[in-house]
Amino acid sequence: MLSENNEYEKLRASLKLMSQLTEGEQAGKEKGWMSIEEVKQALGILMKEEDFS
Repeated sequence: MLSENNEYEKLRASLKLMSQLTEGEQAGKEKGWMSIEEVKQALGILMKEEDFS
């Protein structure tokens, strides 16, 4: 039972993620894409440039 519940929760999370990704893609196509700097700011990510190298 616990295993079935875990699988169900994983499936729900996957479906929610896919739905949100689809919404984001559609918004990007309609309203324009965000720059990496805008994304980092929106997510509150403050990383140094060398962290991406």
